[in-house]
Amino acid sequence: MKPPPHLLQRLLGHTSFILEGLRLLLGHALGQQCGLKLDRVEYQLLPWRFLQLAAKRCRAEYSAPSVFIDAPRRLGVRDHQHTHNQTPTTETSMTGTGGEEALRQQYVLGEEIGRGRFGVVRRCYSAATGEALAVKSTPKAPLRDKADPLDLALAEQEPKLHLLASSPPCSPHVVALHAAFEDAHAVHLVIDLCDGGDLFSLVSARGRLPEREAAGIAAQIASALAACHRRGVAHRDVKPDNLLFDAATGALRLGDFGSAEWFGDGRTMSGLVGTPYYVAPEVVAGREYGEKVDVWSAGVVLYLMLSGSVPFYGATAPEIFEAVLRGTLRFPPRAFASVSPEAKDLLRRMLCRDVSRRVSAEQVLRHPWIVSRGGNAVAD
Repeated sequence: MKPPPHLLQRLLGHTSFILEGLRLLLGHALGQQCGLKLDRVEYQLLPWRFLQLAAKRCRAEYSAPSVFIDAPRRLGVRDHQHTHNQTPTTETSMTGTGGEEALRQQYVLGEEIGRGRFGVVRRCYSAATGEALAVKSTPKAPLRDKADPLDLALAEQEPKLHLLASSPPCSPHVVALHAAFEDAHAVHLVIDLCDGGDLFSLVSARGRLPEREAAGIAAQIASALAACHRRGVAHRDVKPDNLLFDAATGALRLGDFGSAEWFGDGRTMSGLVGTPYYVAPEVVAGREYGEKVDVWSAGVVLYLMLSGSVPFYGATAPEIFEAVLRGTLRFPPRAFASVSPEAKDLLRRMLCRDVSRRVSAEQVLRHPWIVSRGGNAVAD
């Protein structure tokens, strides 16, 4: 069977990352044996973690682009303890006991529609109403076997943060969590079924989008982020793959809260979490940060929609991180000749290295370029 074009594009796009990771792994091992040192930038940004990240993405993302299916994609982790300590407690919990047995009592499980490194997504139906949904199941055994305990910690806190972000009244642009079941063996999340494809597939198939369409999509992304941020939840992995279309309504929804963190009560976040092209410079730099990392990522997504390319490009992973850290934003005439000054102004405000001057998600919704192109009609 011939793979679809967008699948080939994704696989080819990640091949360089995998090869670069292998080169660094081998170089690091040989360098230790010979008493040599790697280049400082390569050593700090990439030993084995990025190879793990790229391999996870290539295995996990391509079987079902219409649903989110995997644990968080991380660049590295500085602190393993802050995750549980900062997770909020809620008076109402959807988490049930009994694991898959309890899940099967309330939902009829259908065919598998996606598989990742850790998680499996199946179509499911409510036994009470017959509503079609999806269930994301993450076994804990593979996570316990890993040397890094953060994958398990994030998988266990995902239901709490997803519930906090999507509990009623839920934004129509956030994938809703309907129920969660957890036992010693796995975490099962029953979520909206978004079977209209993802934004990556749309841009891959069509290339640059017209400004009015891009503005409408950007407004929906900002609306989802504003709703999450009002509740103290930062997504931390905003990218086209996690922006899903509802086939019934055409609405765009933000999914996959496996990398999310709580920043309520003015707390800052830390940890190198995200996807290279979309991660904010303060994250790459290893500093503490706030929810505006999501606005930066959304700015990269908007740039991609308007130009068909990413703003901070590199042929290898170290080059990408260096470009992100520099944060030099350019508008090549070949790609931006027909893009309005108002759109470029919004991009400058979203992709601003100075976090104090970077706009919030709420401010994105009020920007003239968004409002003038129908974005003000987006429901909160």
